[in-house]
Amino acid sequence: MTFRHAERTTLNTDALLRIIKTYTNLLLPVVVSFDRQINDHGTHVALERPNGQEYHYIRISVRMTEHLDDRSQAFDLISTLLHELQHADQWERLGPEAYEDPSFACAGTPNARTDDFYSSREIQARTFENANLAGAMQCYEQFVAEIQNRSRTRPAA
Repeated sequence: MTFRHAERTTLNTDALLRIIKTYTNLLLPVVVSFDRQINDHGTHVALERPNGQEYHYIRISVRMTEHLDDRSQAFDLISTLLHELQHADQWERLGPEAYEDPSFACAGTPNARTDDFYSSREIQARTFENANLAGAMQCYEQFVAEIQNRSRTRPAA
């Protein structure tokens, strides 16, 4: 698990990592980038490194949450992360072929089969996000409190 540009958020990455481990069971490595250059809340793509290793690359927009207080920002970013992690899980379960169907990629071409495919995947991701968000936030806040308590109780070196 790798975070890029986490300094652009108020999130505690140790607590965030525990959330990801709690709510996913992905086989491939995950890179999460907190990005200012996307217009959507988040995106997921599966990529391949030069050495052939595949990984999930999740981009989450911080631009849309910069105006929020810390708790609201955490709520929004964790919500988006859960949603995109569900898409990563779908990719692993269904395989890349399901997403690489050329008829699915034809923008502007009506295709009932691919519309249904997209809609069902999006509904599943939103359902997962909504079903788990309250618990994820509670866990996140508990993890942050545990981390802060540990750092307060450590003896000075």
